[in-house]
Amino acid sequence: MRLMILTACLLCVIPCASAQNNVQVTTGNDLMQKCKFFFADLTGNTPQTITNKERIDMGYCAGYLDGATDVEQAWSWVEGTSSKATHFCLPNEATKGQMLLVIKKWMEDHPAELHKQASILIHEAFSNAFPCKTR
Repeated sequence: MRLMILTACLLCVIPCASAQNNVQVTTGNDLMQKCKFFFADLTGNTPQTITNKERIDMGYCAGYLDGATDVEQAWSWVEGTSSKATHFCLPNEATKGQMLLVIKKWMEDHPAELHKQASILIHEAFSNAFPCKTR
């Protein structure tokens, strides 16, 4: 039943997305740029002042991270334990700062991958850092 609901939602969204020729995918390079002020804050190198655009970029970064983790939770819920797909399991104690550090480190360690879609890179980083114990 859950799979049918998710499939129906996707079938409604896919025609809308494919109808737009100028849909732009966020890449790892884009995410590195948008998250740079969060990354600087995590390492204690925050600039004294930031512009409104930089504040918007920080919001984009935080929203993108939340979206990527929310989608993973939704898919895990829909598929249950029958899935053979790779999932990550965030610990309840994981903070946004910790998640940002994991993403930052993974992207810095894999610069040749940054042209790929950011959500895929986040999934890869979290799958390595937070693997599920048993599925």
